Amino acid sequence: VGLLNSTRAKDVLEAQYGPGFQSNKYIPLYAWFGNNVALMYDENSVTHDAKITFSDKSIAAQEQIDKKEAAKKAASDL
Repeated sequence: VGLLNSTRAKDVLEAQYGPGFQSNKYIPLYAWFGNNVALMYDENSVTHDAKITFSDKSIAAQEQIDKKEAAKKAASDL
C-alpha cells in the first residue's frame, strides 16, 4: 500500500517487461502489450495505491465471440 510499494511493483514490471506505454506523462497509468497478454499498471495519484491487471487476449477474444453469438441468437428470437 502506498508510494513505496507501488513504486517497487512498477519497477519489477519494468525490469521484467521493459518500459510501459504511458499516454500522458502526468497520469501514472502504464500498459504493456504482448502477443498473449496485456498488462496495466494504474496508480491512484492521491493515495499512490496501485492496481495491476493482467488480461489474457485469448480469453478476451472468446468473450467477444460469445457476445456476438448471443446477439445473433437474441435477434433470431425476435
